[in-house]
Amino acid sequence: QLCDRGNHYIQKIEQALLAIQNNEYGICQRCEEAISVQRLKARPVARYCIDCKTELERIERQTGSPAQ
Repeated sequence: QLCDRGNHYIQKIEQALLAIQNNEYGICQRCEEAISVQRLKARPVARYCIDCKTELERIERQTGSPAQ
């Protein structure tokens, strides 16, 4: 399980590096607004702004399946 978590985080890092190469880093993948600097400092691999992430987590709790 620990290896799975590590591999998952490595994938997120690779996605963030790809976003940097494509000039998309720091842009929410859902609403396309800027992700706050504070959020990126706390979670450099963040793909969503805090509002969208909160909404996705709410949907996930309600449906029991990951929201996209």
